[in-house]
Amino acid sequence: MINKTKTIILLAFTWGSFVSAQIGIKTDNLNPSVDLELGSADKALILNRVANTNTVSNPANGMLIYDMSEDCVKVYQADKWSKCIWNNPLNPLHKSPNPGTGSSVVQESILKK
Repeated sequence: MINKTKTIILLAFTWGSFVSAQIGIKTDNLNPSVDLELGSADKALILNRVANTNTVSNPANGMLIYDMSEDCVKVYQADKWSKCIWNNPLNPLHKSPNPGTGSSVVQESILKK
């Protein structure tokens, strides 16, 4: 019985090392270069909304969050949180911390629509 259990565990670990997980949601043609692909034509992705960057314990490079204290999207890169990379264009009281950057140009084009 013990040998059978060891064999099953060994096979499970061996098989698991060859498996590559990809997730596609509402897509028939999953891109081989992605881990997650969203394919809905009428739904969107919502980032995790946090009170502020200090509430995220053990951040990892590449993380994206929506910082509710600054009403914007931030990314964790080079072991620190970025400034706002996308501000809420629908909030007229929110000023871009990076005037003249690409994000403010995008915001202006959205507001003109």
